[in-house]
Order: sequence, then structure tokens, then C-alpha cells
Amino acid sequence: MQDVSTQRFTDIVEISARLLRPGISVEESQKLYDQWASTGTYDQLSDKAQYFTSHDKIMAAVLDLCANRRDVNILDVGAGTGLIGKRLHTEGFTNIDAMDPSQEMLKAARKTGVYKNYIHGFFTEEPNPEIENDTYDLILLCGVCGPAAVPVEAFKEACRIVKPGGFIVNCMRAEYLETLPEYQGRWEPYMDFLINNRKLEVVSEQRYPNHYFHYDGLRLIHRVL
Repeated sequence: MQDVSTQRFTDIVEISARLLRPGISVEESQKLYDQWASTGTYDQLSDKAQYFTSHDKIMAAVLDLCANRRDVNILDVGAGTGLIGKRLHTEGFTNIDAMDPSQEMLKAARKTGVYKNYIHGFFTEEPNPEIENDTYDLILLCGVCGPAAVPVEAFKEACRIVKPGGFIVNCMRAEYLETLPEYQGRWEPYMDFLINNRKLEVVSEQRYPNHYFHYDGLRLIHRVL
């Protein structure tokens, strides 16, 4: 990994902080992601474990859950520049699709050559016409549950596109469940609704340090029923 100059690093962190600002609009968020992707500096922050540990947590879950790697169909939600996809491919996973609302991020992900399909769009509760029911064995949400990003209602769509017995692995900043209007007082009731209606079940919940710099993360694994 190429070293990042102090000024370059400051610029990267500034973009990241603006993206994570509560109240940011979807339009502003996507402009920033397009800008970040086009600079080529996204990987220099997001792929460094000392700044962002959720990639390691996601990968540990995938390797634990999936024994037969070649037959596993995976959707990388908010794939960005393809950092998770590259790690999955290195571990022997070959059936991976990328989804991202930023065209520039998807353009960067295409360059990795590790994904089969590239889906441009937001992951929401609305059924995506490009994805059929029971398509995936596993979907990954790495740092995409946050301001102006994936709503909790999107887990309804996750239940539609994941095969019965498949998994949803989500790593997010732990405090967001209590501080973001999108999730505060809404996340737990909605997830309980899906659980009580036998759409999914909890496999594990783990809080971990340094999800993003000093902020704790939360890794949630659910099985679709």
C-alpha cells in the first residue's frame, strides 16, 4: 500500500467525515462518493486496518459461514471500489456481484475484474428489478448503514433476495443505532418485526473496537428463514 502524505491523508479524512455527517442529503453523499472514487484515494484509507477494521470482521464471518466457496453466490452491497470483492476472490470466492449507487465507485470496482455483475442503485426496501427472489447465499453490508445510506427497511429486500438458510452480514458503527434519526427508535422494532414474522433470525451480534478510527463497530449476522 502506497504511503499517504500528511496533507493527502487530511483530505481523505475530511471527505470521509463529510460523508458521515448526520443530516447529509443523498445527493450530497453521492457527489462526495463520486469525487472520492475519482481521486483514487478511497482505498488508501478504507483498506488500512488501523483506520477501518470492518473489512476484517466481514471476512472473518464469511470464512466461518461458507465452507464450499465456489458455489456461494454473494452480493457486495455498497461495494465501493471493490476492496471486499478482491479479498473474497483471493479466498476462492468467484460468484460475486457488486451493488453501489455511485457510478464512479462501480467504475473503479469494474477494474478489479472480480465481480460478475454490477448493479447501479441504492439498497432499499423497494424490490430491485435486476435481482430475482432467492438469488444469493450471502449478502454483505460493510459500513453502508449510516447517514443517507441503507435504511433499516432494506432488510425486507434482503430477506427477498437471500435464499432460505442464507446469511446477511452487516458491519456498522455501533452508535448509529442510538444517534441517527434513520435508526434511532426504529432499527430494533423493525428487526424484531422481521424476526417475529419468521423472515430472519439472529445468528450473532458482536461489538468490536476501531470500526472507523476510535469508533466501535457492531457486526450483526442474520440467517434468512
